[in-house]
Amino acid sequence: MTINQFTKRSAKEMRRLCLTRSEIVKRKLLTKSVLDKAIKDGRLKETIYGKKRYIYRTELNNFISQVVKKKLIFIAHPIRGDVAGNMAKVLSICEQVHKEGHIPVAPYLVSLQYLNDEVVEDRELGVEANLVCFHRGFVDELWLYGDKISEGMKREIALAKELKIPVVAKTEGTKKDLEVLDVVK
Repeated sequence: MTINQFTKRSAKEMRRLCLTRSEIVKRKLLTKSVLDKAIKDGRLKETIYGKKRYIYRTELNNFISQVVKKKLIFIAHPIRGDVAGNMAKVLSICEQVHKEGHIPVAPYLVSLQYLNDEVVEDRELGVEANLVCFHRGFVDELWLYGDKISEGMKREIALAKELKIPVVAKTEGTKKDLEVLDVVK
């Protein structure tokens, strides 16, 4: 942790230029855990003034803008058939997308823990949960994976296009199927 100490600034000037940890959390600019990790990792630096530790507003704003730049990417992938194998593939894709600096979104991974993909009613509940993410504006882009576009993925694509959410085919199979879908419409 890097701590700078400035004694030439007045208390009033420090309050104008900086925020304390508690002010940052109270204003809901960052959660305590994110703030602590950013300080520990050296992405934010604290400045000591008197008995308090401050973070400069400009540095805080730069950090927040970097965090906000991360896209929320809905990961679409066929599930039916080898459900366990496909879930493992989706988890691997999520890990890679996260390493690329984005936030992967795959709510169906949770739904499949208690819903049966072979039961039509359960499958519809799962697809509905996915579509809610789009309707609520929670998704920045839809990325398509797998060797083909499934029926559930087609519904996600249609809604994404309706909501003007970019759709990106990431595999050869989904690229071919997406081209066919685009020609049909």
